[in-house]
Amino acid sequence: CMCLEGPVLLTAPHGKEVWRDGTWAWVSGISGRRLHHRELYTTELVLRLSETPPFKNSSSFIVWNARVMKDPREGFDPNYLHGTEMRYSQWHHALHAFRNKYRGDPSGCIHFDIHGKKDRSGPAVEIGIEALRHFAPMLYDKTRSVIDARMTPFLATVPAVKGRKKMPQFTVAFPGPGDRDNGFWQRTEGGELQRPPEAPSTLVGQTVGMGLLGIQLELPKTLRCILATTPRLLSDFGNVLNDIRTSLCTVSVPTPISTCCHEADNAIEPLVAPIPSDSVRAITSQLLCDVAMIHLLDTEKPI
Repeated sequence: CMCLEGPVLLTAPHGKEVWRDGTWAWVSGISGRRLHHRELYTTELVLRLSETPPFKNSSSFIVWNARVMKDPREGFDPNYLHGTEMRYSQWHHALHAFRNKYRGDPSGCIHFDIHGKKDRSGPAVEIGIEALRHFAPMLYDKTRSVIDARMTPFLATVPAVKGRKKMPQFTVAFPGPGDRDNGFWQRTEGGELQRPPEAPSTLVGQTVGMGLLGIQLELPKTLRCILATTPRLLSDFGNVLNDIRTSLCTVSVPTPISTCCHEADNAIEPLVAPIPSDSVRAITSQLLCDVAMIHLLDTEKPI
């Protein structure tokens, strides 16, 4: 489900169970197809952020429509796409539609990709910008510095509480080359970090490969719950993301000569039409209701 209403793109590729092949089985180490479980509250955060100032009426989003995608086998994992799969991915086509409409916008064009991780993985919000190091290394240090300066003070205001259990204070971390959750698929072979041509692409990897600024955010489960149920903190979080956008609005990501994307030109057309402007509010409300119903009837194992 795609909405194109502004130069800030919010996405939640794992708001529904999806399948990925096992060619690069990073998590399980098992070859063959693997189910990626739903990441709780990621779709809600994207939709609610799109309705919260400063993003209200000026942002875009891509989420799964649970009414259309009822079986996870119907969709490739858009965060784990091989080159041959991109031409068939609605998400990849939607990224091109966003790029074609907003690249060069003077207010700053940026993509925030919202993900979730388990609490036991630690209290850090992991920021994945390794695709920048690969495609535009001259922008990596500035982007990291801006994110750290905006995100760290905000997280210090969030109560790290789960029920009656006090948790460690939320922090910011930047996974490095070869680490999980760094926003860019690589692996170590023969003691060296490599990215062979057959490597899959993350969503932000595709975005940066198209010449846009893309940032992946891995949020602990408790933090996602707090943001989804506390409007004030969600608004503050939106302001932090917008501050990052405005601080980086002059950053220009060069389009790589050898792009990771199926097509780098403007000819590619979306497989799904954007939501009409006069229907965005109603459809967003319906999507939120659908996700709430999934929570009530959930038989999955969300992360």
